[in-house]
Amino acid sequence: MVKAIWDEFARRHLRSAGDKPLHLGAFDAATVTVYVEAVAPGDLLPDMAIFLKTGIHVQAPLEATYETTWAVFPTALKGLLGNP
Repeated sequence: MVKAIWDEFARRHLRSAGDKPLHLGAFDAATVTVYVEAVAPGDLLPDMAIFLKTGIHVQAPLEATYETTWAVFPTALKGLLGNP
C-alpha cells in the first residue's frame, strides 16, 4: 500500500532495494508527505511516526508493540501461524 500511495503523489517511483524489499510508511496527509523505511523479513521494526495533525506526531514503537502483543497472543493461535 505504501508504494501505491507513493506512486500516486511522488514525482519519482518508489523502488525496492534488493535486500530490503518491504516498505513501511508514515503519512502526513495535510502536507502530502510520506516517510518511508525499507525493511526485510527478520529486521527489527523501526519506530514510525503517527501524525495527529499537521506537524504534530507521536512515535509508535513498532518492534516493542509487536513483541508485547506476541507475548500475550494465545498459544493455540500461534501454532496456526507457523513460526514467525
